Amino acid sequence: FFFVMLHRVPNAFVKHTQVVLRTYSTRPYDLCVIGGGAAGFAGAVRGWDLGKKVMLIEKKPNFGGASLETAASKTMWQLARRSKNIKEFLKPRGMSYAEKYDEIINCANDAAAAKSLLMEHQLTKLSESITFKRDESTRAKQSGTIDLKFGPAKFINPHTVEVVAEDGSVSHVEADHFLIATGSTPRLHPEFPVDGNRIITSDHVMTMGDWPKSLLILGAGVLGCEFATIFQNFGQTQVHLVNHKKRLFDGMEDEDMTKFITSKFHIGGTRVHNDTELMKVVVREKGVLCTLGKRVSGSGATATYQPDFAIQVDKVMLAIGRTPNLQGLNLEAAGVLVDSRDGIRTDSTGVRSVSAPHVYGAGDSTVDVSLVNVADMEGRKAVETMFTPEAVLPHPGYSTDIASILFLTPEVACVGKNETECQRLGIPYVAATVGLDLSTRAMINFQRNPSRLGPEKPLDGRVGYVKLIVSHDEEKTLLGMRCAGREVSAIIDAGGMVIRKGSSVRELLANLTPHPAITEAVQECARLIMGFSVHKPHVFPNSCSVSTYSPEDAKQHLLNQIDADGDGTVTKDELTTFLADKGATPQEVEEFMATCEIGADGTCSVNHSALSDFVKMCGPGVVPNYID
Repeated sequence: FFFVMLHRVPNAFVKHTQVVLRTYSTRPYDLCVIGGGAAGFAGAVRGWDLGKKVMLIEKKPNFGGASLETAASKTMWQLARRSKNIKEFLKPRGMSYAEKYDEIINCANDAAAAKSLLMEHQLTKLSESITFKRDESTRAKQSGTIDLKFGPAKFINPHTVEVVAEDGSVSHVEADHFLIATGSTPRLHPEFPVDGNRIITSDHVMTMGDWPKSLLILGAGVLGCEFATIFQNFGQTQVHLVNHKKRLFDGMEDEDMTKFITSKFHIGGTRVHNDTELMKVVVREKGVLCTLGKRVSGSGATATYQPDFAIQVDKVMLAIGRTPNLQGLNLEAAGVLVDSRDGIRTDSTGVRSVSAPHVYGAGDSTVDVSLVNVADMEGRKAVETMFTPEAVLPHPGYSTDIASILFLTPEVACVGKNETECQRLGIPYVAATVGLDLSTRAMINFQRNPSRLGPEKPLDGRVGYVKLIVSHDEEKTLLGMRCAGREVSAIIDAGGMVIRKGSSVRELLANLTPHPAITEAVQECARLIMGFSVHKPHVFPNSCSVSTYSPEDAKQHLLNQIDADGDGTVTKDELTTFLADKGATPQEVEEFMATCEIGADGTCSVNHSALSDFVKMCGPGVVPNYID
């Protein structure tokens, strides 16, 4: 091999030449990408930018990954929202309409095919190298090339993969570097085998044949709630959503958000079963008999359930997460290790294999934040880390500054920390909420908007809201933003950019927003924090609110949570239950209890600092994730 010694190049010239100079090897390809979804596509194109010879291997002759092929939840959600709007328009006029299942599936497949063809068209065109007319430090002067192969791939040695084509022919691809972007598949349940008919996963939604009259969804995370919303909005299925936690997104989102989401499910007819577990299923000729149990003690992995009632449904959908799709790759031949969650074990870059530095992972194969936009970013980051380690372009970190959308009714958008996370970390903050019932644009979107002037109207009845969370100091640094309502996904990045810069909420007031627009509610919320909102909290007490949280509040908040009977003392049993509810394992609870002084009467002397640190360690993350 011939290696370019970059450390001998003058420092002022390094960043530019890093992406122009090329390392040569005897292998036919600089990069082999396995998987043609979001991460693989982005990685292959970035390799082309950097002048590399790229081979992209996709198992099937289409591109886009599971999000287009089998689990087109976002397309289905969009179609379901349209269906709901049509029905709401027709109902007051004495008319009704019910879409045929085949029509909806054909429409979703057409949309997926259009996106897949677009991707294929670009990759085909990038099979030829071109010379760029304009120099940029972010790419080579001469582009690379992308070749395509279709069929399952597996490693036969660290630098070679074997590909079996549809006709059975076998070929081999040698490359210096590999990017594994094979996505994920639905996680299966050990006690409820999937048959694709009565017991299904998201992979079977596009091939059911007809709408089920009733559907039980096991798992109330992001995936479960989104599919519950889809079937609810099409209006032809009675949905049962089984959630083993006390409330939806418990520990992930604030109580006001979870109440809002739950209320919308109730209004739409979905039955949410909280603190419930599916204990037994019996597949019958005409449906599935499901025995549901209520939690009687413990939480999480230590929870115990007692059979409570049974229902029969047409189908049961497992929505208990997704698992990396690494089976069949023969990673051992490449020296690639996997972690405890069956994803590629990576180093500090988050994309490079810790055991095989020439192999990288992106998207669901690395099991971090399972979002399409993150997969796209990781694909580009992986290729830049391979070939231009000194000039990797800025990418968002794997923290709460990643914006995410929950496709519910209405949609929910999140970025940064929420109140739950701030309290868990002991961060003082000010939180302000403005209801979208005060937004002109929201009033236009929601014709049936009732009056919000009376104090008896609850938050759950709102058309949506914007909440900003800022530091409890003069700077008022924006820490987080939560939105719920129609089209709020279009405004979440306004808060995200301010959060990533570490700037004050005052930044949101720097622009004059158009009218009417949902962004006006964001600015009104910022003005509310600053003390000069147009709408006054005492006039609209259910649409405008400001609250604060200080370290002193944190101490009392923890003690109040532990002191279940409210007698002002903390007992051993109360503390044990509290720690278990926070997600601590029995061993962790036992170890912490050993640090406490326990009196003869069973009362505990709790060290607040030690307790706060312990809760931070065992608390959950707040970025919605399809993996869990």
